[in-house]
Amino acid sequence: MLREFNVDATVGKPQVAYRETITQTVEKSTYTHKKQTGGSGQYAEVTIAIENTGPGGGYEFVDQITGGRIPKEYIPRWTPASRRR
Repeated sequence: MLREFNVDATVGKPQVAYRETITQTVEKSTYTHKKQTGGSGQYAEVTIAIENTGPGGGYEFVDQITGGRIPKEYIPRWTPASRRR
């Protein structure tokens, strides 16, 4: 950058300011999605439980969907999004 744009830049390994981890178990958190847009509308009730897997435990997603109304191809799209947040 100095050679092409004449701008000083500090180059090196990125520094992580902090890392977050789950410290307490959340037994049950519920969200209800209701949307009416002329047709039959949308309704969903989502319940999530979060717990710490311990040091080096990694990530585990347990699918406990009931009713079979959500197509199976939508489930893998949700799991990466849950890791980001």
